[in-house]
Amino acid sequence: MVSDTQGVRVQHNTFVVKQSFLQWLHKRSNPRLVVNLCFIVVLIFSTLLTWREVVVLEDAYISSQRNHLETVASALDRQLQFSVDKML
Repeated sequence: MVSDTQGVRVQHNTFVVKQSFLQWLHKRSNPRLVVNLCFIVVLIFSTLLTWREVVVLEDAYISSQRNHLETVASALDRQLQFSVDKML
């Protein structure tokens, strides 16, 4: 029976600790501070995501330009070969 009473006491103490923490948080919290903090967190994460998207798009653009350059070089090479063959 002693363990039952201690178990209830521990649960009650945990509840009291949680309740006192919530009361302390309620007294100390400033809604303006919470909103500003959330805004800063969202700003930082959106900046990081935007930066990552820019890096990915830049890599895709470079790859596309290289592919286009290879296509143009190949076409010019074929045209040059055709002109050389025509001259001979």
